[in-house]
Amino acid sequence: MGVKKFSKIIIVLLLVFALISGCSPNVEDKIKEHLVGNEIEYFSISGDPLAYVVLENDIASIKKTEDGWKAEVGNGLKWNMYYDDNGIFVRQEQLFQT
Repeated sequence: MGVKKFSKIIIVLLLVFALISGCSPNVEDKIKEHLVGNEIEYFSISGDPLAYVVLENDIASIKKTEDGWKAEVGNGLKWNMYYDDNGIFVRQEQLFQT
């Protein structure tokens, strides 16, 4: 294989990689997309169902963990939201008592 042909193959592969990586959001962005506007259901002390709608400024942090990702959400009422390595929601943990 000639140098010119090899160079063309490398350029094509780099372009494909750039297109693929530019089209898919990173995991943190995917988690933010899931959280913002999401309703987290919880119950009042009397057992009545309530909903907390997550705003962008309610997201305190998104961190990589051993098992995937953890997002800390809420102001006053707080939750840990857990995601797998691909940013798929797994479970939530309520950090306050009702």
